[in-house]
Amino acid sequence: MDWLRELASAAVEAGWLSQSFSYAFVVNALVAAFILGPFVRRLGNACHRKATRIFF
Repeated sequence: MDWLRELASAAVEAGWLSQSFSYAFVVNALVAAFILGPFVRRLGNACHRKATRIFF
């Protein structure tokens, strides 16, 4: 995970990313969103399908 933070800080210094990406918690939140986002979406779809089958 440190390599990702170092990459983000190098990109900030080069001017490719916003200054907010120099903070470690922003990089951690972005990684968490990319990892957990698809999982939560699939879980929500599964719950919705199950609830729909009960009512219809």
